[in-house]
Amino acid sequence: MSIGCGGTSPSGVGVVEDGATVSAEVYLATSSEAVAAAAELATAVSEIGATPTPAILRSNADRLATIAQRTRAAGERLDGVRLADARLDRQRGLLATAYGELSTAAGDARAAAASGNDTGYLKARSRVVAAVELARGRAGGTPSPAP
Repeated sequence: MSIGCGGTSPSGVGVVEDGATVSAEVYLATSSEAVAAAAELATAVSEIGATPTPAILRSNADRLATIAQRTRAAGERLDGVRLADARLDRQRGLLATAYGELSTAAGDARAAAASGNDTGYLKARSRVVAAVELARGRAGGTPSPAP
């Protein structure tokens, strides 16, 4: 995997090969992109609410799919690089793990929404909330979805 395959990532970071050692500035841009994706996901699940109907879920499935893709891509970018600074690289590794969990939960929420499965969505939503909190703690503060 290359960061920003075929161009640049949304943060403007150019193509960076898997396993490459990057600067703190590239890490900051990449982690900022991940935080923005988590915030967008937090907003979406908050707006969908804790008691969505199957129709509301289906109408939000495409939105959740787009956000889930952004979350997955951001997590992959975090996972795919290394930093020379051991402290920052440890933080990057923890954040990449949190975004892996967030990505899985976001994908499950999207799948449940697409099928109008409110029970499945609510289970996935709970995992999204927990994963956002985990990422928030590891990133030093990102917006949380409302319960």
